Amino acid sequence: MFKVLVAIANKKDVLKYYNILSNNSNFEVFTAYTGIDALNKYYEIYPDIFILDYGFSDINGTEILKKIEMCWREKEKINTIFIAETDKSNQITNVSKIYKIIYTPYKTEDVINAVNQFVEERKCPKPNLDDIYSYFSDFKMHLSINGCEYMKSAIDICLQYFPFYGRSLDDLLDKLAEKYQKTPEQIRDGLKSALKPINISSQEFARNLYPQIFNDDDLLSPRKFIERSTIYFYKQQKKK
Repeated sequence: MFKVLVAIANKKDVLKYYNILSNNSNFEVFTAYTGIDALNKYYEIYPDIFILDYGFSDINGTEILKKIEMCWREKEKINTIFIAETDKSNQITNVSKIYKIIYTPYKTEDVINAVNQFVEERKCPKPNLDDIYSYFSDFKMHLSINGCEYMKSAIDICLQYFPFYGRSLDDLLDKLAEKYQKTPEQIRDGLKSALKPINISSQEFARNLYPQIFNDDDLLSPRKFIERSTIYFYKQQKKK
């Protein structure tokens, strides 16, 4: 079940979305009518989907998201369906938590369709560890080194928060450093060492097997490999 927080200044709109979504067994729906209430409710329930209005009088939607982004547990989540006027576009382009922006005027089905699309994407099953290690074996990676473990974890994290993967490699390094009790620099060095078998040879077999990973690059950076591998696994799982 997905927890949905509907935070809109217009109470009639809140009630409308509450009634529609509550009729779907996939959703547990919560509501908020002010910016402060939305912020407090978010931290109370940690929703999977956040339908957020820009136009609260006490604190606007962008400020709400910036405050939530400061929470390490939540900053990777791309879970917000943001409702805003077109003249606010410059203020919200750098907010990483936004899954989709819906500009006014809009239709009820625009929001509902965005919610349903979000759910379909999140229903994609995660690959198991054997899938990832088999994939690494195709690249002739040395699976016993720490770098491969970091790489596996990086892909696993990115799949959990898809499409977070391309937002910030530094954030991902910080998360891995916390997990493995290393510095971000040590994690980065480990990731580079895991890619050495790929980057010191043409790896024709792997290139033929996974051409979308190489994408005509001679060398792969950790960011490129993580990003493209995440997309690869995501698409493969969607086909099942």
